[in-house]
Amino acid sequence: MTPFIKTMEMVKTKWDHFGSNFETLSAWITEKEKELNGLETSSSAMDMQISQIKVTIQEIESKLSSIIGLEEEAQSFAQFVTTGESARIKAKLTQIRRYWEELREHAQCLEGTILGHLSQQQKFEENLRKIQQSVSEFEDKLAVPIKICSSATETYKVLQEHMDLCQALESLRSPITAFSASARKVVKGDSCVQEAAALQQQYEGTLRKAKERQTALENLLAHWQRLEKELSSFLTWLERCEAIASSPEMDISADRVKALQNEVVSQASFYSKLLQLKESLFSVASKEDVKMLKLHLEQLDERWRDLPQIINKRGKVKSF
Repeated sequence: MTPFIKTMEMVKTKWDHFGSNFETLSAWITEKEKELNGLETSSSAMDMQISQIKVTIQEIESKLSSIIGLEEEAQSFAQFVTTGESARIKAKLTQIRRYWEELREHAQCLEGTILGHLSQQQKFEENLRKIQQSVSEFEDKLAVPIKICSSATETYKVLQEHMDLCQALESLRSPITAFSASARKVVKGDSCVQEAAALQQQYEGTLRKAKERQTALENLLAHWQRLEKELSSFLTWLERCEAIASSPEMDISADRVKALQNEVVSQASFYSKLLQLKESLFSVASKEDVKMLKLHLEQLDERWRDLPQIINKRGKVKSF
């Protein structure tokens, strides 16, 4: 076998090897491009997508050595081919390098997009936890029974504290509205939209409970104010009658005695309602305060029952 024939066989071997490697790399680039296109529409978890794209980028980077190898192979037999064939080989090498660079750029851009989506989702989940914690803290506060309210002053103080809580709770409305809007912007965020809707529902329920408690406290305050006002008025009347009926120096006519007796009769229904109003407030008073309230009621009831006897006794003395 002549040296020329050996050289031609060597060139043919290198050419066949070059052609095979070129086709293999071209097919690999085409297949990876399909994988990237599939990953763009994937419904798998973000962390899985990130792992997949990182592996793909590493694979793409590793193929640079294959391109360099093709270029070196082409150079090794360039002197044995025609100028036209050499130009075609260079064009093919330039083309496959461009395809590889476009594939790498596609993968890098997709990685950035997925990382952006992941960051968006993580931010959503972080905000969700923070707002859920805030709403839960308000729920815990509202689960505590109404504080002891043993007077109008105490009730007013509790009401003011609760109104501060309501105001703080109301201040969450804007962040929650913005949070719900952000859920719709999360890519493939159907579950995010559902979580935001559940949070909105939880918040509205908590807000409703807070308003119901505010109404209850306002009613309770109105009861205490009414009780204290009416009790003050009744005690003033009672003390006046007691002073008139029991004063030995005061001269009381029979008509005056009769008038006092009529006043007692007219005050009976008022006194009964006063007792009912006071007893209805026992549930929100401390045990010690309930004892004190009951003691006051007993003393008041004793004075109320004694008053007709004092008036009647004064009338008999007058008649005598």
